[in-house]
Amino acid sequence: MSTVKYLVLLVVTLMLATACEQQVEDDGSSENDQATNPTRFLYIASGSCYAGGPTPTSPSRTISRVNLATGNIHDIIVDYNAASPGDAPITVINHDDNTVLSLVENTSGRRVDRVTKSSNGNQYQTYFTNSTALNAVMRSMIVASDGALLISKSSSIEKFAAKSRVGTAAYVNAPGGACATTTTLISSVAVTPTYGHILYTHAAAAPNNKLNAIKSTGYVSAADCLASTSITPTTALPTAMVYIPSSNDVLIATGSTTAASNMIISYPITETASTVTIGSPTVAYNNTSVIYGPSAMTYDAETGFVYVANGSTSLANVIEKFTYDSTTKTLTRVGTVPFTGTSLQTNCISSMFVGN
Repeated sequence: MSTVKYLVLLVVTLMLATACEQQVEDDGSSENDQATNPTRFLYIASGSCYAGGPTPTSPSRTISRVNLATGNIHDIIVDYNAASPGDAPITVINHDDNTVLSLVENTSGRRVDRVTKSSNGNQYQTYFTNSTALNAVMRSMIVASDGALLISKSSSIEKFAAKSRVGTAAYVNAPGGACATTTTLISSVAVTPTYGHILYTHAAAAPNNKLNAIKSTGYVSAADCLASTSITPTTALPTAMVYIPSSNDVLIATGSTTAASNMIISYPITETASTVTIGSPTVAYNNTSVIYGPSAMTYDAETGFVYVANGSTSLANVIEKFTYDSTTKTLTRVGTVPFTGTSLQTNCISSMFVGN
């Protein structure tokens, strides 16, 4: 064999060997690239979390990014301890390619901040505040179907469009009909993907531990309550909720001082422009050695993974990763150890989302 042919064969062999060793992801990047130079992250807010009964850990009052390939903390984008003691980031949601929005709980100044996605940290400014509307303990914040923000408080839900409060009263407050509750703790909010109806969970002693559906136009009368179901068992208190658009299922995490009531439940949702039907529940996951006192949950529509944070001291505030089977309505844990282990940044996680 000539020297030239030998060199060509050697180069081709080396190229093939390299290709075999490097698994390439759907987006064209390798696993190694994702681990060392991630482009998507799991954002986590360590604020004042609700775990449904189990004692929560004291929060770190930070917003951090988790590497989706390794599960390790990538960086901290804001540390409210250093910048503004007393502030607790209750919810973090994506705003644009460069910033996130942070719902801040502080009795001396509740507000929404705009935070830069940066490893430098603490680059943020007040996005808006409203002392009239933001007048009770903040619980969650999501984007409504029309682009406005829905912010749940202990007893009601406010709506803000272009940073201004919609209406002169709470958008959802003390609904009548089947949705009637004691309105003491609205723990999570979601919207249906097609018609934008408002789903919310209410955590209180049975029969007020509920999943309710309200018209997208808010609550004006009892007729605006489209559906309601009590969470079972009665000792399970809903703490977090995500909507799975591909199968129209709602996953609800519940916490409780009754060990067996710490679980994740799946509810099928059917909607029209004027109706919502909540189907029979399926226990999607109920291993209390993995999920106990869940405080936050999110769904990655791009990969199909579900992430759940344990907010109580019982399981050391780890984050777990699951796959969801829309046929059986069940979750399967990914791996045999937590996706993200214990650290100061995982204390009392109150919100999560996956984004760039």
